[in-house]
Amino acid sequence: MTQPRLLVISALDPSAGAGMLMDLQAGRAAGAQVVAAISAITVQASSGVREVHPVKSEILAAQLETLAEELPLGAVKIGALATEGNVRVVAAFLHRLPKLPVIVDPVIRPTRGVPLLTREAITEMAKSVLPLATLLTPNLMEAEDLTGVKVSDDASVVEAGKKLLGMMGEGDKWVLIKGGHMPGNPVDVLMGRTSVRRYRSSRRPGEFRGTGCALASAIAGGLSIGKSVPDAVKKARRMLIKWMDEAPRIPGVPRCLRP
Repeated sequence: MTQPRLLVISALDPSAGAGMLMDLQAGRAAGAQVVAAISAITVQASSGVREVHPVKSEILAAQLETLAEELPLGAVKIGALATEGNVRVVAAFLHRLPKLPVIVDPVIRPTRGVPLLTREAITEMAKSVLPLATLLTPNLMEAEDLTGVKVSDDASVVEAGKKLLGMMGEGDKWVLIKGGHMPGNPVDVLMGRTSVRRYRSSRRPGEFRGTGCALASAIAGGLSIGKSVPDAVKKARRMLIKWMDEAPRIPGVPRCLRP
């Protein structure tokens, strides 16, 4: 029997430090067979995102249509979509696959460089894609952008998480707010309808690229092969910590993961 694929919808980072190429590596490391649809081509490296060139919405739609026709899908992971039109295309596609786990990593603005999602696209994503998501994986800044809640401590993380869950509609929904940008040792908070789990770790030296992409795609890989959300999160976090510990250190350059 053919193993269901993890479908990644994201932007291409030519340096492979983040974006689609990182998604492919992390999904495979988690045990998934991965296929991909490109939403944008970026010009970026360790210095940050310099330019974003969105793929036309009709081309993104054609990629998704072709993949869904020929391959069994086990989960969908969504990264940077770039434009309001691309967000609408993805929402329409997801409506046709109501039983698939959908992981949304709402890539809005990178740590360095130009934004990856327009303000209009953020509004459209909140309206049309978030209600279709199984798991949402924002960092602190993205949680603020989506909810308007100023996230600065554990209480405000929980407040933002509850608001995001309220934006995700009915059913078994989860939010993982990543705490890497909080001062001190990072704490990731996973919230479901009736539970809150906190995952604590020690801060690794240096600045990292691609951790959000890698974590979300490793979780998505686990979901594509039948793991529960908490189990997939737990395994993906262990993998990410190992990759961070093994990432090469080059003075003055953000550390890039090598799953």
